[in-house]
Amino acid sequence: MSEDDLYTITTEGWYDSLDDILEDETVRSFRIIFILNDDADGDGAYDAGDYIPANATVTVTFDATIDSDTMSAGESAYNSFGYLYSAASIDSDLSASPRKVGVQVPTAPSLVKKLVQSDGTTATTAEAGTDFTFLIYEGDTAVTGDTLDDLLAALYAKDITTYTMETVTVKAGESASDSVLMGNLNQYTITYNKEDETYTGTKTETAWTWTDKTKYTIIEIPNTDYDFVSWNTTTTVNKYTFTYDSSKDITLTCVNKEQSWTLRLTKVSESASTVTLSGAVFALYSPYEVDQMSDEEYKALALDTLPTTTVTTDEGTDKEKTWYLYQVQTTDDSGVASWSNLRRGEEYYLVEVTAPDGYLLSFEAQTVSQKNLETTVTLTATNKVGYELPNSGGTGTRRFLFLGLFICSLAALALYGKRRWLL
Repeated sequence: MSEDDLYTITTEGWYDSLDDILEDETVRSFRIIFILNDDADGDGAYDAGDYIPANATVTVTFDATIDSDTMSAGESAYNSFGYLYSAASIDSDLSASPRKVGVQVPTAPSLVKKLVQSDGTTATTAEAGTDFTFLIYEGDTAVTGDTLDDLLAALYAKDITTYTMETVTVKAGESASDSVLMGNLNQYTITYNKEDETYTGTKTETAWTWTDKTKYTIIEIPNTDYDFVSWNTTTTVNKYTFTYDSSKDITLTCVNKEQSWTLRLTKVSESASTVTLSGAVFALYSPYEVDQMSDEEYKALALDTLPTTTVTTDEGTDKEKTWYLYQVQTTDDSGVASWSNLRRGEEYYLVEVTAPDGYLLSFEAQTVSQKNLETTVTLTATNKVGYELPNSGGTGTRRFLFLGLFICSLAALALYGKRRWLL
C-alpha cells in the first residue's frame, strides 16, 4: 500500500464491496476511510470532517490466514499498518507507520543423521548417497521391530493407528545429513488385512500436526548397511521419546555406525592339526588409506620383524591395488588371532610376518572377505616344522658325516668279530 492510497480516494485496485473482498483469497491489504462527506469539491482529496469525536477510540480487528503452501514451520508471516488523520487544532495531517509485526508459524523438530565408523565414534563418509527413514508416533508406548511391517504390527497391537514418516539423506562423501525441519509431514494410517494377516501404512492428505507439550516417539527403520548407535548421544536404544515445545528448537540426532565383521584366525601345525601354535604374527591390510595405522601405533609395535606399511598387489596390471596396514595381531596360547570392526562387504589382505618358533614361514598372503555377510569369518593357517641349515663358512656337516661312518664301521667290526668267535 502506497502513500497515494492514503491521501487520495481513488478506487483503482481496491474493492469497495466487502463481499468482493471475502471472495478474493489473494487480498493482502485493506483500508478503512472515515470521512464526513466525499470529495465534494472534486479536487481528489478527502474533505475535512469531524466524523470521529474527540477522545474517541477506533478499534480495527481482522483475521488473516497464512498460506500453508508457501510458509514453512519456523518462518514468520509479517503485516504492517498505518494511519492518517487531521485534527482541528493542527494545520498539517498526522500519519504513522509502525514497524511491521509478524506471526511465526510454530516450529517443528529437526532431524539429523550422522555416520561413524564401526568403532562407534570416528566419523565416516557415505560411499554413495544413503537414505535413512524414520517412523514417528504420538506417545511414549514402547514398540520394537526389525522392519517397517513389524513396527506397524506392534503399533496396531497397542491401538496406535496413526503415525508419520520422515527420510533424510547422507550424500556421497558426507558424514552427516542436512538438518531437516519436520514441519511439512503427512499423516499415515495403519490398516489390518485379515485375509493375509498383514499390516499396511497408507499416506493420507491430512497434514501431521505437532501438539504443544505432547510426547512423541521416533524410531529408525533398520538400515541394511548401518547399525544403530544412539539418539542425541545418550539413548542407546532405537527409540527416542521427547516432549514437543513450540517455543523451543528441538534437534533429534541419530547416529549410525557401519556394519562390521570379525576375522578369526587359528594357527596349527601342518603335521598335527590339533597342535595350535602361539607367537605367529600377522598383518592385516585395508583397501582404505583412512584405515592406515598411525605412525605412533606403528612405532609402538614391539616386533623383531616389522611389516611394511603398504602392500601393492598385481603390480603393473589393470588389477593393481594398494593395501594399507590396518592391524597387527599375534596368535595367543590357543593359536588364535582376531581382527574386529572390519568394514561390511569389504576385502582385506592378510600377510604372515613371523612364524611360530620352530616353524617355517609358509602361510601364503591372501585376501579375506565375508562370503555371505556373516559377522565372523574363520580361517585356519598351517605351518611346517622347520630346521636351520649351517651358515656358510661354518663347521659344515662333513665331520658329522665322518663321525657317523666311524660309528657304523665299529659296529660292523664288532659284528664280524662276534661271528668269528661263534665259529
